[in-house]
Amino acid sequence: KITGEIVGFCEVAMLLDPSSHFGERQGDVHPTIVNLVVSPNHRRRGVASRIINSARNYVAREWDAEDLNLYVEKDNHAAVTLYQRLGFQM
Repeated sequence: KITGEIVGFCEVAMLLDPSSHFGERQGDVHPTIVNLVVSPNHRRRGVASRIINSARNYVAREWDAEDLNLYVEKDNHAAVTLYQRLGFQM
């Protein structure tokens, strides 16, 4: 049932590759998930996976980027598990 309720969102930013050193080529930026939020009432229903897949499709189509990086706290075990299941490497 579509209600128009916002149940989650993903924030993607173009960030400098963490392995780059200051002063290197300015082109070393990559689309990176910096925030992913799903309403507590809608968790464990595949919402986060759908949001991430939509973000991947968007950056491929609009930014011509093959990869999508992410920022996640290593002690956020639920998020780490989700990202690993979706093929991200930590």
